[in-house]
Amino acid sequence: MKRCWDANPDKRPEMAEVVSMLEAMDTSKGGGMIPVDQRPGCLSCFRKYRGP
Repeated sequence: MKRCWDANPDKRPEMAEVVSMLEAMDTSKGGGMIPVDQRPGCLSCFRKYRGP
């Protein structure tokens, strides 16, 4: 992900590559970005406004 912030734009990955990298992350073993036991934060109030 650090490549996204490279000073040289030619060294930054294309969006499709970023999406592929994110999809390839193995979150099935509890390695997700948000811990399971984390309490909902202040933005949880927006949950009810999500679409169907």
